[in-house]
Amino acid sequence: MTTGQGEGEDLDPGIAARLRAAVSVVPAMWEQWLAVVRADSSPQSEATKDAAHPLGQHVPILAGTHLSNGLEHLLSWHRLVMPPTPQGFPVQGWQPLATHVTLIRACMEGAVMCRWLVDPNADSTMRIQRAVALLLDDYRNRRAWENDRGIGDADFGKGKNAAQRHEDLRQARDDAKIEAVPVLKYTKLFSLYAGYRKPSSGSAMYRLLSAWAHGLQWQLATANLVPIEDGPNVPGGGVGRFSANDEMTAVYTSLAVRLTNTAFHELMAYRGLTL
Repeated sequence: MTTGQGEGEDLDPGIAARLRAAVSVVPAMWEQWLAVVRADSSPQSEATKDAAHPLGQHVPILAGTHLSNGLEHLLSWHRLVMPPTPQGFPVQGWQPLATHVTLIRACMEGAVMCRWLVDPNADSTMRIQRAVALLLDDYRNRRAWENDRGIGDADFGKGKNAAQRHEDLRQARDDAKIEAVPVLKYTKLFSLYAGYRKPSSGSAMYRLLSAWAHGLQWQLATANLVPIEDGPNVPGGGVGRFSANDEMTAVYTSLAVRLTNTAFHELMAYRGLTL
């Protein structure tokens, strides 16, 4: 597996084998997901119970959207990791320097958000509270985008802008006597739902993934570093190539697959479906 470090440099064969073993199940998970999308929830399911509430439909919609987005990122990582095909597609069998960590993080974000929404330990009221809170945040973000673009009320014709949809949902929440709750930050969601063990907490894992995703400097403390001996002199330092730590990549890829599978099965149980 050629890495992003340079032409002809190979990833450790053991790490490559672990990565491919971890993601080998992803295409089947994707096909199962497509079948779930087309299926109706069981009449006896928690999803059907929620749907009886005027705002309950938001729970399965938002949970499914977040899980699907995360699973699609995992599928993209699978396509990079697997060996080249006989047709020689260049996007396969290649690990970037850092961007694959963004794929891993986005996969896990979708999974923990799905688990928060369909948490089997939450009752119907709590699930609906969380879904409404998440959708209100969605409308707030859309409203900011509309303001940034200078989109006015007249541009929507008979439709509604984000501010109107936000107010409608807020009013519907109040009419239904649904208590307002905050949307948890991802550091907290990872602590609760990423299933990671001591000594490294879920929040620590999310911060490290985010450091790589955003190109923060402290990520270098966890990087694979390869000095360039014939490189130019740099005052106070040296020149080298770096990439995401291979062991970290293998461990977090395995965790991402496991976490997505857990979220998938919890969503299935919530909807009363079986594979």
